Amino acid sequence: MQNQSNSTSHPIVIIADSLGLPRDEPELIQALDTYPALLNKKYGGVINCAYGYSSSKHVLWQARYFKGQTVSGTYVFHFGIVDCTPRVLSSLESYVLNFMKVRLPDGLARFIRNHRLIRKVSPSQFQRNCEAIKDLELGKIIIIPIAPASAGFELLTPGVQKSVNEYNAILKTVFQESYCNVNFDVTVDISVDYHHLTSAGHKRVFDSISMQIDRNSLEA
Repeated sequence: MQNQSNSTSHPIVIIADSLGLPRDEPELIQALDTYPALLNKKYGGVINCAYGYSSSKHVLWQARYFKGQTVSGTYVFHFGIVDCTPRVLSSLESYVLNFMKVRLPDGLARFIRNHRLIRKVSPSQFQRNCEAIKDLELGKIIIIPIAPASAGFELLTPGVQKSVNEYNAILKTVFQESYCNVNFDVTVDISVDYHHLTSAGHKRVFDSISMQIDRNSLEA
């Protein structure tokens, strides 16, 4: 049951990738244990627009649907690892090889990774997407940073933590005080798939967003 004493008078819109959704693997995350559900239980009025495998381009598309709303709200933007993970191949190259049913040899993949850096969304495009979101002037904004990479993730994808730091720095630069410092503990908050949130991770994000919402309410 919603806690009426903590309810907000405006909607809380969450625009995220699959980090805002329940999962059945590698760890079962029930819908009611996700941070959007926890926020809804505390404040009410949550509209969860999370969509799996979303990049910042998709987040921007979703955000544009809310432009011009007559009722102000709080907008939580949660960027995942999709934008910034270093990749061996571009989207077009991957499509061509998959179409031809060709597997890239491991040695060649390592050589390519060591000699060029490909991300799904370049840093410059990521910054433009973030600036476009900010320019929508939707209302109060809360930005959840990209979670840090574990040692295992770094071993599997060399350079991923440097990339996470680079993209989070862009988020801080663009959104400034709207950037929410979430003190992730990768050993308990991040799943063994190196990307998604555990139950503890959802609770940590919920706590961080709650503190920001309550602080914004006091300042209003």
